[in-house]
Amino acid sequence: DDEDLFYVPVLLEYSFDSWRINLEFGYESIKNAQDGLAYGAAAIFPVSDRMELLFELQGGSDTSFDDDILSARAGIDYGWTEDLHFLFSVGTGLTEPGDVELDYDLFFGVQYFR
Repeated sequence: DDEDLFYVPVLLEYSFDSWRINLEFGYESIKNAQDGLAYGAAAIFPVSDRMELLFELQGGSDTSFDDDILSARAGIDYGWTEDLHFLFSVGTGLTEPGDVELDYDLFFGVQYFR
């Protein structure tokens, strides 16, 4: 399917003690398909100068909330250097539409800041 997507996110961050809380809500305008919503919340806790623990709830839905997906993840962000980070998370689905089922979700990533 050839679909054009335009996504407008609103991101908020709140810090207290050592914790950071990130909230996101966004509207997806999709050409030739139903528009959607994306939302999530993440909690970040620094374990050391180089490593953070990450906890996240992430969801998505159509605009009427008929087909919604919600997943939960836990992971780490390890800063090898100030510019190079390695990311890992594992998650599972909490709610899925119809007979769609998310058993497990693994993510490995590399971030390079310059």
